[in-house]
Amino acid sequence: MPRSLPAGLLALGLFTVTFAVNLQAPLYDAYAVESDVGATAVTLAFAAYVGGLMPTLLLLGGLSDRIGRRGPVALALILGAAATALLVQVPGWTSLVIARVLLGIGTGLATTAGTAYMTEILGADRARTAALIVTSATSLGFGGGALATGISLGLQGPTLLPASYIVLFVIAPTLAVIALVLPRVDAPRPVSLLRLPVFPVGTWMFGAAMALAWSTTGMTIAVVPLELAANDLGGWTGLV
Repeated sequence: MPRSLPAGLLALGLFTVTFAVNLQAPLYDAYAVESDVGATAVTLAFAAYVGGLMPTLLLLGGLSDRIGRRGPVALALILGAAATALLVQVPGWTSLVIARVLLGIGTGLATTAGTAYMTEILGADRARTAALIVTSATSLGFGGGALATGISLGLQGPTLLPASYIVLFVIAPTLAVIALVLPRVDAPRPVSLLRLPVFPVGTWMFGAAMALAWSTTGMTIAVVPLELAANDLGGWTGLV
């Protein structure tokens, strides 16, 4: 099998995992109304994503080294679909919190396994290319999910089951199965699941800058949909 095919399928899988993360952003206002909560509650729900992401990165960072790369990627895809299905079945603030936690767990599993897997598929001599592909796929996914739901709502009108959700329900399980049959190029190792963060000397300012940037981004993504909806501009949420 040519390397480009499994690399492309893996990139599509990573795109889909992050596609699911912000898929629900244009419907934040609808979920807030369902539970009669305000901007603060929605911001907390958005932050629940980190509550799933960080423990996964720290406590399960070595999982893909122990069991292989394919399983964590497949599980991440299923978690994305399950989180979205929960919001369809039980729309509201509580479901949004649970969904965001599940999405955080999925992202943590996919990013730790996906980057290593892409490097192994392409070869160590193309590590920079592998990192670029993973970064591009995930970045496009984070923005593409919200945009897809925004477009869906614009075409369908108000609904809690936009076409973008349906697309995810079809694609995610399919890619999960494909992920499990991709070629295995890693050798499982008996390493610790725990992966503590490493801070090289002199890098604290970069960490602080990223923390501030992520905080600002989180507040913006959580609040802007509510403000747009309050001004009858909810249809622009996905594009924004």
